[in-house]
Amino acid sequence: MTRRLQWLGLVVLSLALPGAARAQQAPPADEPAASEPTDAPQPAAADDAATDDPAAPATVEAPASELPAGLEPFGSLDDLLGADAAPAPSERVLEELEAATAGGPTLRWNGHLRTETHYRLQDLSVGEFYNRAELPAGFARNENTLNLQLRAESGRWRGVAEVELDWLGITGTPSGLAELGRPEVVSPYRAQAHALYLEASNLLLEGLYLRLGQQTITWGVADQFNPTNTINPPDLENILFFGRQVANVMARVDYSIWDLWTVSGVLVPVFKPALLPASAPLALASAERLPILEERLRWRLVSER
Repeated sequence: MTRRLQWLGLVVLSLALPGAARAQQAPPADEPAASEPTDAPQPAAADDAATDDPAAPATVEAPASELPAGLEPFGSLDDLLGADAAPAPSERVLEELEAATAGGPTLRWNGHLRTETHYRLQDLSVGEFYNRAELPAGFARNENTLNLQLRAESGRWRGVAEVELDWLGITGTPSGLAELGRPEVVSPYRAQAHALYLEASNLLLEGLYLRLGQQTITWGVADQFNPTNTINPPDLENILFFGRQVANVMARVDYSIWDLWTVSGVLVPVFKPALLPASAPLALASAERLPILEERLRWRLVSER
């Protein structure tokens, strides 16, 4: 209570000091100011009575402001700018987006060209003479890719497509009958879709999201290997895109509960395995070097490689 009274006294003192300072600076009402002429008109009798009282505080009246002819004071910012003032930037952006989508669906597309050439400087070999796996030195990869991306939107519906057309300049020579069944060896051309799906938002219910088609779903955040992101298999075939995932045909449904929670469901009708690099056979050429606890599993790997 004492501290509150002290603060109240300080506030009253701070309010009283400026008034006292103005009273000291103001000239007496019965004496003309130094800058005013001596023949200035005398104040009214009521003012004389007020100034004769020594207890009455001295006041100074501010002169009325005078505006040039033709100008009038305005009351608010709307009076100055007018009723048809320009809207805020955020409102203008929303109006432009609504105007752009009001005429029909929107279509956006882009793409790029990419070429890669990999050269192996030395031979790689693992294993004994009876189970040796080798990768010779020389050109290991020459891939030329045309990437095309298309996105179409209309209301709550949106379609996305990302397709790559590859030309494998160096396919190698088939070394056996089994390699004649590999498309990348027989034909140097291939096409793959990283995205090809249709999605809708606020479908039937507010906050319901649906996506159908070839897509990639990412759960969690991590560096390279994410233990929670297991919906799509990893794509390890190209070392430059190590960690990329393989798209798969799926159905995804998300439902937002308030603004904090989202329930997701994913249906994967067809399983798709991971893509391994060309050096994958070297890992099984020396099964004795792998950290396997069960000997039965170790010898099974030796027999199946």
